[in-house]
Amino acid sequence: MTKNQLTFTYLSILMATVIWGLNMVLLKVLVTELPPATMTAFRIMTAGITTLIIIVSLKSYRKMTKSEWRYILIGTLFGVVLHHLFIAKGLVLINASNASLILALLPITTAIMGVMFLGEQMTKFRLVGFILALIGVFFIQGGTFSNMVFSKGELYLFIAMFVQAMSFIFVRKLTFTLD
Repeated sequence: MTKNQLTFTYLSILMATVIWGLNMVLLKVLVTELPPATMTAFRIMTAGITTLIIIVSLKSYRKMTKSEWRYILIGTLFGVVLHHLFIAKGLVLINASNASLILALLPITTAIMGVMFLGEQMTKFRLVGFILALIGVFFIQGGTFSNMVFSKGELYLFIAMFVQAMSFIFVRKLTFTLD
C-alpha cells in the first residue's frame, strides 16, 4: 500500500467516525422537525436506494435461497425498521448524549448474544472487556445505583440497542452463505 493510499484509508476511517459520532446529534435535530416515523422512513428509503445502486453497479446480485431471504427479512425488521424507529421515538424524549451512551452498549450486547446464539467463545480477554465497559457506563451514568431510573425515552433506546444486536446475529448467520 502506498503512502497516499494509507493516508486516504486513515482519513476515510476518521471521517466515518466523525459522521457516526454526529449521528445522534443530527437525529435529535431531525426529530424536532419531523415526526419520528416519517424521518425513519426517509432514512431507510435513502439507504435502500443507495444500497440498490451499489449492488447493481457492482453486479453483486444473485438469486437467494429461502433461508437467506428469511434472515434478510428478520435482519431488516430488527436492524432497520425497529432499530431506527425506536431511536427516533427515544430521541424525542431524551438528549443525544444519553442516547449515545445507551447505544455504546451495542458491542457488548452483540458479543454476549454471539456467545449465547452463535457458539462463540467467551475468552478471559472478552470477559475483562465486558466488565470494563460496564464499569465505564456505570461511572458515566453517575456512579451509583440509587439514581438509576429509566425514562420512557431511555427504554426506547435500550430496545433500539437490543433489536440492533439481534439483527447482527441474523446478519452474521447470513454471511455464511451470502456476500
